[in-house]
Amino acid sequence: MKPYFITCKEAMEARLLLQLQDRQHFVENDEMYSIQDLLDVHMGRLGCSLTEIHTLFAKHIKLDCERCQAKGFVCELCREGDVLFPFDSHTSVCTDCSAVFHRDCYYDNSTTCPKCARLNLRKQSLFQEPGLDMDA
Repeated sequence: MKPYFITCKEAMEARLLLQLQDRQHFVENDEMYSIQDLLDVHMGRLGCSLTEIHTLFAKHIKLDCERCQAKGFVCELCREGDVLFPFDSHTSVCTDCSAVFHRDCYYDNSTTCPKCARLNLRKQSLFQEPGLDMDA
């Protein structure tokens, strides 16, 4: 969610990332835990705390902020459903181009990512020689 907040004027003014001030390491990396985090897991507090913050962040991005909403994705494989975000639990993200799809669509579709295919075609067309006949 950080990429949405660092480019959002409203989120920066509201200092939303400071909601994690006691756990700033989660802003940069979700694979590192402090001793306090481990104690809070044991006591049952970490999950509740992070769920509350996640809900607040998701509300800003998906409901409250038009700029953040505009950065959402439509599944190019089925073109159905709501706007998707990379942090949604039912989505998958292309590792090459970062496009977001419904998880089921992504794994059911064994072909390449539509966005990657488009980008590859565009690259090929840019590097092709123009078919001009210079013999005339």
